[in-house]
Amino acid sequence: MAASISTKIFILVSRPSAAIVPRITPLTPLLGENFVFRICGVRFCSNFKTKAAVTNGQTDTDFVDGHDLSDHADEQPRVQEPPPIWKMTRRYLAKQYAKQGKASGVDPSIMWPTQTELENIIKDEEEWCPSLQQMQSEIAEENHAIELKRKKREQLIAANMAKMPRMLAEHRKKMTEKEALAQEQIAKRNRLLEEAKEKLGYAIDPRSTRFQKMVQEIEKEERKKKKELKKKGIIV
Repeated sequence: MAASISTKIFILVSRPSAAIVPRITPLTPLLGENFVFRICGVRFCSNFKTKAAVTNGQTDTDFVDGHDLSDHADEQPRVQEPPPIWKMTRRYLAKQYAKQGKASGVDPSIMWPTQTELENIIKDEEEWCPSLQQMQSEIAEENHAIELKRKKREQLIAANMAKMPRMLAEHRKKMTEKEALAQEQIAKRNRLLEEAKEKLGYAIDPRSTRFQKMVQEIEKEERKKKKELKKKGIIV
């Protein structure tokens, strides 16, 4: 049990001096192989198992403390981290080549568009940037369509103006007939009211049911008389 337990002493000095080193050196045979001299601070560890004790006395290097690893961490080579994704884009690489030229180490061929990009560029140019001949042709077609529309409108106006006298005459005739029909209906209504007044001996309301029935009887008699006159050939 005693063989597996050892004491490890760390003597750490913030400012090493020649007076301290001679005082510590004679202690080395007494402390044994577990003694560590470090010019950075002091640490005392009891009941500390060495790696040799843990491995059943096999000859091996002593247990390495965490402070020893931290001291040598800066001496180990660092793993180079990959660059961020945005630094690998064509846009960023093109900017670097534009700023530094060949010194950037960028292959200038990556700035040339791909086949798909080139096809899209050509398609956009054909749609949004037509040639001069194409624009002139489109303008000529547009002007021709405008001129044709104007001529058709002028022809329609001329044809309607030619029809204007006849259309006005027909309109006036219709208005005259309409006015005559209205006057005839007014005269007929007044005549019927007079006949009803003669039969009844008093003026009757033209909206009453009795008057409407009387009007139907008078119209029926008139149609009968008119039919008889047609049979006799008096009227056509």
